[in-house]
Amino acid sequence: MRPALSCGDYSCYHAMLALAFPDTQNGWIVGQGVFGTTNGGEHWVWQDNGIGGEIQDIQFVDKQIGWLATDQAELWYTSTGGRRWHQMDGNIPYAIRGVHFINAQQGWFVGDGGTILHYSADRLPITDELFLPHLSR
Repeated sequence: MRPALSCGDYSCYHAMLALAFPDTQNGWIVGQGVFGTTNGGEHWVWQDNGIGGEIQDIQFVDKQIGWLATDQAELWYTSTGGRRWHQMDGNIPYAIRGVHFINAQQGWFVGDGGTILHYSADRLPITDELFLPHLSR
């Protein structure tokens, strides 16, 4: 059986570049948009979230905390299980292609032009009200 994607009122076909499952039921597919599932991938729902460009990679370290990267040199995070995404501040001149976190406090982003960014959080839990990313090259 082929899983169904839903873009609101119609079915859609988009390029998919990466996926993340923080547990057996909840997951995300990204590429030309963000699609989420809460039933183990049987049905995927498009999320209208304002993220520009093509999303290159996504990772969740648990059911709530996740990051994604775009070809528009944007880094985004969520602390609400993907219900809301927030753009991280950063002066990045190149597309970001990969994301890898070892826990909610430490991770890396890689991209074009030899870009390697290290993320280190000073505080947990991450909250939507106060999230001060510390990126270093």
